[in-house]
Amino acid sequence: CFQLQFDEQQKSTALQFGSFCTRSWMFRTTRFVFGDRAIFVRRSAFETLGGYQEWPLLEDVDFAMRLERIGWRAFAFLPLTVTTSARRMLETGPWKQQLLNTCIIIAWYLGISPERLRAWYRYALTPPASAAKNQ
Repeated sequence: CFQLQFDEQQKSTALQFGSFCTRSWMFRTTRFVFGDRAIFVRRSAFETLGGYQEWPLLEDVDFAMRLERIGWRAFAFLPLTVTTSARRMLETGPWKQQLLNTCIIIAWYLGISPERLRAWYRYALTPPASAAKNQ
């Protein structure tokens, strides 16, 4: 996968820090690889793994972790950069979004399903209509 930069990272120190983390050896683990880092693989590896899980989120992290398990040559961190949109980070707030992402990952590691976690993700961004009526 590639290192990450945000299209509007000059607007936020938090976004600049997030980009830095993708270049740092401390964060070179498949547990922090999301689809916005442009994961690409040989077709044979993709087929060996059965492709992506049909999950609403975290399918990219799961795929990267499974890739790593099939061998050290199946996954690599490249010294090249890909640019991704900062829209969600800027709308939610970079620190708040990163905290939410971290909580979701931890909950997944603890066994909560991606289907259930999808509700956390959506609720944090836009409260459901029923929650808005109760305020």
